[in-house]
Amino acid sequence: MAAGESIEKAAEKIRPDIELPGAVRWVRQRLGAVRMALLALVTLLPGQLGNEPRLGDVRKVLGTEHALMRLREIGAAHLGSMAPPFGFGARPKRRWRKRRRSQQGTGPDPPRTSR
Repeated sequence: MAAGESIEKAAEKIRPDIELPGAVRWVRQRLGAVRMALLALVTLLPGQLGNEPRLGDVRKVLGTEHALMRLREIGAAHLGSMAPPFGFGARPKRRWRKRRRSQQGTGPDPPRTSR
């Protein structure tokens, strides 16, 4: 995704095989993973990657347009503890929320109690 390009345009370009809302979700998930990986590596390797966990800043510090590939080389020792798609560690467990029943179940209304 080019700098300044909207997520929607990037999603259309990267995932033309699915509808736009699904493609946008797909791109956002990957952006979140990249942001987490950048934050982890900038924190783990202070001074080597700059001070800001932003891809543009890391590209400038490394002097490359292919920062993600270079980051995998630099952070190779830490890849086992980082989650995919950046590392090789276990995927984070999904947090399922318990559904609260806000509506009554199907069927007839319960009998009224007189007061």
